[in-house]
Amino acid sequence: CSVVWDPDGPGPLGERLVVGGTFRVAGGVAANSVAVFDFATGTWSALDTGVWSAVPWPSLGSPVLATPSVRSIAVAPDHSLLVVGRFTHAGKALANNVARWTGSAWLALGNGVSVSGSSAELNDVVGLPNGDVVVCGKLGGAGVSASRWNGSSWSALPAVGSGLVAQGGQALLARQSGAFV
Repeated sequence: CSVVWDPDGPGPLGERLVVGGTFRVAGGVAANSVAVFDFATGTWSALDTGVWSAVPWPSLGSPVLATPSVRSIAVAPDHSLLVVGRFTHAGKALANNVARWTGSAWLALGNGVSVSGSSAELNDVVGLPNGDVVVCGKLGGAGVSASRWNGSSWSALPAVGSGLVAQGGQALLARQSGAFV
C-alpha cells in the first residue's frame, strides 16, 4: 500500500511517498513494514522503529517476533498518518493493529482492534474530517467488521448489509460529510 503525504500540510516540507507492506528494509534503510521516500532528496527513511509484532511463545511464555504487515495507510485531516494491518506494536506503543504516526512519534488508538486467526487482519483505514478514524477488515471467525474511533473509544459500525462497508471488508470510502459508501 502507499499514500502521498505532506507532513506539514501547506508548510515548507514537500510531499513524500509512504509505503507499507511486509518488509524490513526500504532503499537500504531498516524500516519495519512502513517507510517514507522523500522526493526532494531521493532518500528513504523509517518512521521510528516502524510496526512490529510480538506474540507469546507457547512453551516458553515469552514474546517472540512475528511477521507484521501493513495493509493500508491514510492521511488524516491533521496530516498525521493512520496505519492498519496485522501488528502488535508501532514504535514503543502497544498498538494492536492500528496506529497513528504524528510526524515524530507513534500513538495507539485506545486498545486498538483485536484480530484472531491466521487470515484475520485490518484491511483499510479512513480519517474523517471530524477526527474520527474508521477501520474495516476480516476479524477471524467473526467475519467482516468495521469499527470507529472517536478519540476516546471504539464502537462497532453496522454490518455489510447497511452499505457502510465494502463487500468483503476490503475497503472504505468516506464522503466529506463523514458518511460512508
